[in-house]
Amino acid sequence: MDETIPERTVRMHPSDKPWMTSFIKTKIKARQRAFSRTDHVRYEQLCVTISRLISEAKTSYYRSKAKDLRTTNSAKWFKSIFSLLGIKNGNNPLGKTSDDNILGLAEKLQQAFIKPWENLPPNNELDINLMDQLLRNTTVYTSVAIYWTSQELSKTSKPQESDR
Repeated sequence: MDETIPERTVRMHPSDKPWMTSFIKTKIKARQRAFSRTDHVRYEQLCVTISRLISEAKTSYYRSKAKDLRTTNSAKWFKSIFSLLGIKNGNNPLGKTSDDNILGLAEKLQQAFIKPWENLPPNNELDINLMDQLLRNTTVYTSVAIYWTSQELSKTSKPQESDR
């Protein structure tokens, strides 16, 4: 059996990211060899390949992580989203904020969702090409960007001495 399927040892470390595979590790090793041998062309090729492989592995990992949780177990879905965003307590990621800041944030979020559709006449069927064009011309905010914005808001909205 060892002749048809040879045994290979791949070392995994506790500090390895969950999407790190043995194939990516071998490519990294080859990249390091090319660097030490001053083979710049091979090194650059491997850098591009490794970046692409890691990007695909991350995407695959996060997709598989959240695959069915949204429809089957909403509690686990939100818990995994909060853990991926680095939020320890899912109850209030904004911390203590004033009502004005929350209203301002709510207004910004509402505008972000409404903006692509605001110039359309009501009760008209949407043209697919028009919808595609509107969505391409709109800034999309990721959940990570929203989280970091909320963190910045919570830093700037600490209660003043006069508010206590």
